[in-house]
Amino acid sequence: QGGQSCSPAGGAPLPPQSLTMAYGTINNPLKPPRRRLLNIQGICLCIFLPWLAFVTLYTILTFSVAYQYPGFATACIVAGYLLVVLVFALAYRARRRDREPLWYNFFGWALLVAVTAATICGSLNHWHNMRPFYDIENLKTYPNIDPSVSLGQQTMDAGRVYFADHTCVEETKASWFKDNDVYCVAPIVMGRGPAQDRCNLRAKAGMDPVVPLTGTYDYWAVGVNCCSGVKPEFVKCGHPRQLRARSGLRMMKDEQRSFFRLAVQQAEVAYGIVANHPLFFYWTEDPVADMLEYRDEGFRYYLIGLFGHFAINALGTVFALVGFWKLGEMW
Repeated sequence: QGGQSCSPAGGAPLPPQSLTMAYGTINNPLKPPRRRLLNIQGICLCIFLPWLAFVTLYTILTFSVAYQYPGFATACIVAGYLLVVLVFALAYRARRRDREPLWYNFFGWALLVAVTAATICGSLNHWHNMRPFYDIENLKTYPNIDPSVSLGQQTMDAGRVYFADHTCVEETKASWFKDNDVYCVAPIVMGRGPAQDRCNLRAKAGMDPVVPLTGTYDYWAVGVNCCSGVKPEFVKCGHPRQLRARSGLRMMKDEQRSFFRLAVQQAEVAYGIVANHPLFFYWTEDPVADMLEYRDEGFRYYLIGLFGHFAINALGTVFALVGFWKLGEMW
């Protein structure tokens, strides 16, 4: 009544200041929404947890765990994607509770990218670098092999072969097979004399190059895109004319082996020779150093992956932070 303030039933009247405070705190459409405080812990989790997931899976898929226990490596990939599903399920649960699940969604996508990138990069690094290194390391080393008397069946488990003195690559019997890339082959034979190119000198003089006593050319030097694919040549494949090069590092890439076999078959037809059980080697001076190059290259790509993913994930978190700040969703 009149100038009196409203009051609850049976109580004293409320002062005008209380009414103003109550009015200002209940559904005031003119008052801007209050931003939530920045959660440093949550931001650090979004930066480091996806990266730790990447590091763990990337390490498993790159190194010896994937080589010795491929089933366990596959299980780790499945576990990674199950973790992604769990995070998105939490985001859905937050939405049903009338909470904005922006950070849940971002964390889920960051984790999905981490698991996928680790699976792809780790598998590629393993197959192209670490797996050939492990294969060769686990195979035998054969010293003083004479290709004129040794059959391919006798050294099927060879990883590194040191050939006898005067062994050389017979470039005059080089061949190739082209399928996008050019797969080059040339037989490894026993020459006469100290020079590694003795085979080619004999051929140029019109003499028949040394034919293996076994009757079959089972040792072949190989290379990819190191011959023209137009005329027989092998000079750019490894070190065929280097006097100190008389060793072979086994070619271990399964996806290339069939193409080298086709190149050998073409050499059989072109030169009237026989290769019953061809083994493929990279002609080199130091097979141990070449084997370690696989390992070193694998470690190099491994480190690039670690730092690269961390930088990309941290940058993505910063962009998300800026976007959520503008939306007023700072956790």
